[in-house]
Amino acid sequence: MTTVTVNSSAALVTAIRTAQDGDVIQLASGTYAGISVRDLSFSQGITITSQDMNNPAVITDVLMKNMRGVTFQDLEFSVVKPTGLSFTFENSQHLNFLHLDV
Repeated sequence: MTTVTVNSSAALVTAIRTAQDGDVIQLASGTYAGISVRDLSFSQGITITSQDMNNPAVITDVLMKNMRGVTFQDLEFSVVKPTGLSFTFENSQHLNFLHLDV
């Protein structure tokens, strides 16, 4: 299990794509947009969480297709665009959403 801290949307996508089962991805405070990943499976799961629980990271849009085993924890999901689908999860299993502000 590895814990990695990221501070940009591109770094978050890279961290998800290179994650191994049990990894924790901590998001530095800030806003993360345009998160798009697909076709990944984590049998033991990975966790995406805020580095600072008192100043949670904000995710404004995410697209996940054919994903398995991802937990979103201690984050804020916020809609910035009034149109379109800001949060899309398709054909995915074992996605967990814990302690989120939406």
